Amino acid sequence: MQQTSKSSLPEMFEANVPVNKTVDPDVANFFREISVIHEKIMKLGLEPSTRWQHTSSVELVAQLHETVASLAPTALFHIVIDLPPVPEIDDFVKQLLLSEFQKSMRHLSVAQLLRVVQSRDRRDVGLDQSVYDSAMHSLQQRWVEIKSGRDIVTLLYIASDDCTHFLDRLEDRALDLCDRMTVKELYRTVYCLARRRRRNSPLLRALMYCLDRQELDLNPVHLSNLAFAMGVLNVRDQGVTEKLIKAVHMYVESRMHPPNVVRHMLPSVVQSLGILRWLDKRFMDMAVEHFLRLKVDSSDWVRLVRTLAWVNYLPPQLGKNGLVDIVRWIAPLSQSNSMLWLDAVWSCCVLDSLTSEMAASVLSPEFVAKLEGDDTSFHLLRDWSFAFTVVWSFNVVVNLTCSVCCSVFVLIPAGISDDHVFCSIAINSSSRHETRNF
Repeated sequence: MQQTSKSSLPEMFEANVPVNKTVDPDVANFFREISVIHEKIMKLGLEPSTRWQHTSSVELVAQLHETVASLAPTALFHIVIDLPPVPEIDDFVKQLLLSEFQKSMRHLSVAQLLRVVQSRDRRDVGLDQSVYDSAMHSLQQRWVEIKSGRDIVTLLYIASDDCTHFLDRLEDRALDLCDRMTVKELYRTVYCLARRRRRNSPLLRALMYCLDRQELDLNPVHLSNLAFAMGVLNVRDQGVTEKLIKAVHMYVESRMHPPNVVRHMLPSVVQSLGILRWLDKRFMDMAVEHFLRLKVDSSDWVRLVRTLAWVNYLPPQLGKNGLVDIVRWIAPLSQSNSMLWLDAVWSCCVLDSLTSEMAASVLSPEFVAKLEGDDTSFHLLRDWSFAFTVVWSFNVVVNLTCSVCCSVFVLIPAGISDDHVFCSIAINSSSRHETRNF
């Protein structure tokens, strides 16, 4: 999970405050005056490194200070943020502008301060870190002035995880303003909470209520992200979930988007519904049909089979033989990705489709040794140990010998609960998802 909120997800730029294309009269007048001062100092014929410190330029320096000091805070803001690369603005003039700008920042609006913080990723601005810190500090002090859903989303995205008090205040503002947010702002607020693993129950209830009152006019990536967020935060809202499923179903059946878009969206939504233990038989039947048509990769098949196990449903078009066929397709994972293969075997166990060969493949000393060779996989193996308990309790491995059954208990650490495994799955399964566009 992200340790800081700074990211380069492309769609986040939608939240930027639009650049004002109209020229401020004060800005235009400033450039005229600075041009005159620059022309005068050039006539002195001084070295560039000492021209502003020389005794003969004292009057021009005083005039420059007076010109900069006369600028209104908004004019200074436009000059600093959209500073053009002109010869009149050398390092001395730029530092003078920045110094005056920091003094006047308290007079800027919340939207302007937010734009200052966002300009950190722009190479053409290059402000000192102290300027960004001052802008963020002002935003934290003036959080009550935030009145835009767009600003809330942006700040939830860019604020540091260390600013817990400020994040609490942002969530308070989101709770106050969520009934005025657009569907995209509502979804993004939920998604930001999921990225930070912040489960604010009153806010989530309000966001779900507002989302349920609107049409989910979201693109496939947004729908996938929303499903992911609801899964991570364990939000089981019937109205929103049914609308989400309906929207995904429409995108899949309409075939208006390239197969690659659907291929990324559908497995992600299927997995999120599995984490929520949400069973929609019609949707799962449709997902199985389109998985076959879209030619998804092995990891996506594991996500589908695992979700079917989570909701304990086997689509009629699969049947037991169909599930065995799927596992046969993904069998190479037993060598290339041990954890995914363990997921698949566990899923077959829950769905009463486990064969003795599949069970033996994960109980073999070689397979366990492979997991032990990877510290991460070995710890996850401990989390997944309840799967072996299921093998015993469901009594489906009828062909295993007593010695193999005893081997099951050797692998089961005590005290591992299903809730512990659920949390582990929700966190670890998010790594692939969060490469999606925001």
